[in-house]
Amino acid sequence: MPIDTFAVMSELMNTWDRPEAMDFAKVMVDHVVPAYGALMEQRSYSLRLVVVEGGHPCIEETSERSLCTRGA
Repeated sequence: MPIDTFAVMSELMNTWDRPEAMDFAKVMVDHVVPAYGALMEQRSYSLRLVVVEGGHPCIEETSERSLCTRGA
């Protein structure tokens, strides 16, 4: 069965809701999927816009509800 580095890292990481998530993100962006950094940057920018407009990231319609559970 073929497997790649991204699949292995995903299995090891299991979820972004963990203390060392940014360490995983750095490895992924620097060595595995460089374009992933642009995706994370865009998502971060979108959340900042919601907050600046007086909202809360949890109010935004998104499938990433884990952001709300951490008090973001």
